[in-house]
Amino acid sequence: MSVTEGKNPTSLRMKFDLGKDEITNKTKVKSKTYSNIKPEATSQAIYDVATAL
Repeated sequence: MSVTEGKNPTSLRMKFDLGKDEITNKTKVKSKTYSNIKPEATSQAIYDVATAL
């Protein structure tokens, strides 16, 4: 899993690989954003939640 951290993270964005499209042979990706993360949450806590989801 790749992780990118910004200066003031207030949201968690996760991207999911849905496999390849049979017609175009391109990888299908879906993203989900979780907003309103508490500013005092640590990076490790956010990462732990993301792996649990």
